Formats: sequence, C-alpha cells, structure tokens
Amino acid sequence: MTAAPRVAIIGAGPAGIYAADILLSRIPDARIDLLEKLPAPYGLVRYGVAPDHPRIRKIIDALHDVLQHPSIRLRANVEVGVDITIAELLAAYDGVILATGADRDVALDLPGADLPGSFGAADFVAWYDAHPDVPRTWPLAAETVAVLGAGNVALDVTRILAKHATDLDRTDTPDDVLDALAANPVRDIHLFVRRGPADVRFSALELRELGEQRDVDVIVDPAELELDAHGERMLEQFSQRRIILRTLREWAERPPSSLTASRRVHLHFRQRPVRIEGEQDVTGIEMERTASDPLGRMIGTGDLVHHDVGAVYRAIGYRSSSVPGAPFDEASGVVPHREGRVVDADGVPIPRLYATGWIKRGPIGLIGSTKSDAAQTVQHLVDDLAASDRIGDESDPLAHLTDAVDWTGWLRIDDAERRVGAQRGRERTKLVDRDDMIATATPTPPAVGDGLKAAFRTHPAGIAIITAATQGGPVGLTASSVASVAVDPAAIMFSVTRATGSAGALLDADTFVVHLIDEDHTDLAQSFATSGADRFTPEQGWIALDSGEPHLPGARAALRCRALHTIPVGSSTVVIAEVLDVVAGPSGRPLVYLDRRFHSLPTHSERN
Repeated sequence: MTAAPRVAIIGAGPAGIYAADILLSRIPDARIDLLEKLPAPYGLVRYGVAPDHPRIRKIIDALHDVLQHPSIRLRANVEVGVDITIAELLAAYDGVILATGADRDVALDLPGADLPGSFGAADFVAWYDAHPDVPRTWPLAAETVAVLGAGNVALDVTRILAKHATDLDRTDTPDDVLDALAANPVRDIHLFVRRGPADVRFSALELRELGEQRDVDVIVDPAELELDAHGERMLEQFSQRRIILRTLREWAERPPSSLTASRRVHLHFRQRPVRIEGEQDVTGIEMERTASDPLGRMIGTGDLVHHDVGAVYRAIGYRSSSVPGAPFDEASGVVPHREGRVVDADGVPIPRLYATGWIKRGPIGLIGSTKSDAAQTVQHLVDDLAASDRIGDESDPLAHLTDAVDWTGWLRIDDAERRVGAQRGRERTKLVDRDDMIATATPTPPAVGDGLKAAFRTHPAGIAIITAATQGGPVGLTASSVASVAVDPAAIMFSVTRATGSAGALLDADTFVVHLIDEDHTDLAQSFATSGADRFTPEQGWIALDSGEPHLPGARAALRCRALHTIPVGSSTVVIAEVLDVVAGPSGRPLVYLDRRFHSLPTHSERN
C-alpha cells in the first residue's frame, strides 16, 4: 500500500489554499503543510482588498473552511529561505508548491518616479490594510493628488484617498489609519488612464462604487469620452465596456451646479505620464495625450499637458518576489514553469517543485482564474505522485520552527480581533504589530497568585475521557476517543461523538467546564454523559468554581473554558476552546498525565 503523500505549500493566500483544497479532493489522505511568511493566513484577501469591500473579504469564510481541515497544518510566521530552505523542503516532502503571490509594485521607468511624494500602490494598500511589515504612518499632506492606472487597484487607491474616514468606522481599519485619513487635506484626485474609455480594465461595479461615496463628486469631461474606431469595436465585443461607458456618460452629463462636494475625483483618458516634476518633493506631473493606432495600440501624440499635484500614486501593476532557492525569471517576474511544473535554466522540470497563482502566471485574473490555475498545477502533481515513490521519512521537518503560528494560534488572533471589533460595533479590528500578533497567538499559562495553579504537558494519547458542563446546566458531552484530545496551558482541543449531544451548545455558553479523568474512573464520566441531566444541579454541580476543587468523583483537575470553534469531522465534532482557568485537585499541586493517570507534581517549596 502506497503511503499518503506529504506536500508543502508556500503561501497561505487564495492560490495556496485552493491548491490544498483541490489536492485533498484528488488525494483525500494527503497531508499538507501550509507555510506563510506573515503571522496570519489569507494573503491578498486580508492585506490587499480595500476595507470598504466586505463582500470580497467574505472569500475568507470559504478559505477558513478549507484551512480547518484536519489534514492541513498551518505554519504561519515562517519565511522560506530564512527559517527553512527550499532544498530542505524538497528533501522532506513529496511535493512543494510555490504560491507566494505578487507583493511588489511594477517599477515605473520615469524621471522623478523616486521623488518623495511618489508612491507605489502596493505600499499604500499594505498600509491601509494593516500589513504588519510596513510603517504605520503615511504622509497624507497633498491637497491635489494624481493616481496612475486603469485597473481596480487604481480605483481602490482613488476611492480610499477620497473617502471620509468616518465612512470606514464600521470596517476593520485600524485606528492609526482612520486618524491619518481623517486628517487628509486632499480636495482633488486626478485618475489618469493612458487608454480610451472603452479600453479600461476597471470592473463596472467598482467604477460605479467610485461615484457612490458621500461628499465626493466624480468629474468627467464629455470630450474625453469620444470613441475612435478601436473604441467602437471594443463596445461591440464586450458588454462590460458598454456598462462602463454608460456610467461615465452619466457622470459627464451632470450640470456643474450639482457638483458641490468637498472632494472631487477627476477622470482623464488617453494620457500617459512623461515625467514627475519636482526637486525635493513632487510638485506636478507632465502627461502626454495618446491615440489608438489601427491595431488598437496606444501611441503618443506629442501633445503635453501639465498638472499641479503634490503626490503621485503609481497603480500600474503588481510583481512577484523571488523565493530563495527557487528559479525566478526577473524579466517576466514569475517562476519559469511548464503548466505548473517549475523548470531549471535549461527548461528541465525540477522534481517535486511546482507553482500556482500569480507567481506562476503573473498578477492577472480573479478568483476563478486562481482556482483553474491551481487545478492545472495540482493535476500535474497528482500525476507525478502516481509515478514516483514516497520520500518515506516520517519525522516532522517543521519541528524546529518553534515561533511558527499554527491554526490554533491564528484562531486566538482571530478571536482577539473580533473581540476588539465588537467593542466598536465592528466584525473585527485588525491587530497590526507583528510582535503583538505573535504574542496573541502564543499560549501563556494561566497564573494564579504568585505561581501557576496547574501545568499540563499532555499529548494526543494523553487523556482517557473528558466531561463538560456549563455553569447554568449540563451539556452532557463526553469525548471517548483517547486519540482526539490535546491540551496545552491555554487551549484545548477535543473530539465529541455526535451521539452524545450537541457540541454547538458549548458555543452558546459563556463558559463551560472540562473535567480531566483518570482511566479507571471513566465509568463515572460515562454515567455523566448518559444521565448528567438527572444528576446535575447548579447547587451541587460537578464542580464548584468558587472552591477550586472538582466535585465529579474521580476528576483530578478541571478547566474553565470558552469555546472558540466547532469543526465537524466524520461522525464526531472537534471543539477548540480557550482555557480561562485551570483548577488542580484537592492537593493544589500541578498535575501531569503519565501512564494513563494524572500525577501530582511537587510544589516549588517542596522541591527546594
């Protein structure tokens, strides 16, 4: 029987997560390690989508469902090339997939592009999306701004610059970004597109949203909407282009007397940048008018136009960064490959190395393209696995990554963000600082008085049985599978067979109690599961939290918990909970689990 393959995916954004999902649909017993440089998963959906686009961010819900699969192991805060190398991964895994996306701005070869006040859109987006590796300040000082680009990122940048900060209060935008946007003195934003209005890359919906902002007018010169022969052909072929032009014409027909907003967005077509002007800072931009040749290519006309602006935002495209140890084509900004199989300088496929997403095809296409792209790569991986032997080494190649953020750690970050957001009437407020995120993800033992009340070091085969009861009444749940329990000082994960009750009840309780039972007392715990409702009373409960001693016969310790998530797995439900307090047995000593029983450890004074 062939062993289940072990695959590493580098990048926990949509491309990497879709690849994992598709691989598990083809090989259900595959084991997947998902490595991510940032302390949080979801990539560009978390750190590249504007905060006022919650419908797009809902993609995270679908990605979350994939990541909680028991065959996927998340290891965030891991940088390939620093914490572990490509060579080490190839030696330990049957397949390695590069899915690191595109994180940099395409360079603009233009005089003045490096002046202070000339910004790449990727940096600006990372700032307002609370990326943990960018500075937390942004110089919003210009009253007149230019944005260069014809895609949705250019629209996002324009919209965020024009938006009043109070309109982002209900989003996950951090306070430092809101404060900076509230002080933004901008009055006029000029969006320049080098092509004509029938050739833009905006989506019709995003363009419409630009004009739906409070106290923002969109201004279009009717003369710039005139179409040449190429533009007419574009309208005939593409319905979206017709919708876009209809929206632009509606804006162009508005009477000047109706344009009374405090901020204005000016749309300019058929203009390309020639130079960014200024000596110490940006003071203006010179544009050249363009026209279409018979093949629809844009050519310069020699007609120059000057605009006084105090800042320029370049939104002309994203570019991937190389992954140390993997081939990279600097000219095209992608990994060289053949349908997802990474190739070397001679065009020969490198065994077990693959690529998917933007690092494979460049920063083009939306979610649908990412899925089909991942399917192509995964199919080649599956074909290669069928024709090759397994690596065979069962040791954990990531065991040394002690600073990695795992799935439970991410759930702690997620929970912390949601709790902070709830205080403001939001779904969440993002944690920004990398160290804060890692500290939030890292379990810390609960301290009581001048020491720890309990210290647990168990493993999945450690506890014979668990019982749980809410403070207000019994839930009647018992986890009877020894191999399904794991405890650390701040979190617990256990499996509940669905026949014993509804694990969802734990999510509804403010807190609940988990009892740790020695193997020779499992009959009492089973009795609680089957008839706990008859035997439990709030006055004589299984545990008295105020006394700190478990009252369930045979219980050696108890944990007061709050459920974070429940995950259906086969005929059971996995419960992931945060440990709020750990109560030791009557001796008050810490406990460890050895030989299927709990044992008291000496106290600090007894050891000394």
